[in-house]
Amino acid sequence: GRGGLQTVHIPRTGPTSEGVAAVQRGPGAGRVQVTGSALEKRAAMIEGVFRNPNPASMTVQEWGDVEVERMQEQTIAQAKAQKEEELREAEMTEDDKEERARLKASSWDDWKDEHPKGAGNKGDNYFKRG
Repeated sequence: GRGGLQTVHIPRTGPTSEGVAAVQRGPGAGRVQVTGSALEKRAAMIEGVFRNPNPASMTVQEWGDVEVERMQEQTIAQAKAQKEEELREAEMTEDDKEERARLKASSWDDWKDEHPKGAGNKGDNYFKRG
């Protein structure tokens, strides 16, 4: 150290002692100058080693509350979407429903034509055919 001072890392939320100066800002943030006896320096170093490098940003209860709120919003959005779909379905005529079913079947047939059965399971064999 320099003249009895030693730089060690101490977490920002960790306990402070009389021998610890204020936390610096900028690139050296989290590093403090420890003054005092060798025992105080040792305690400061130990505190810096045995700390959680990824402290929690919220408690489990807070996270649970956020998840419950998110699920409630999702349930409301799903109910709204279902109601809108039912309204659209009620407004459709039989011809519209038949046309929608025909388009769905046609697109499925087109997909099946482009993707023969087992094409995804055989490695490069599909592309080596004829």
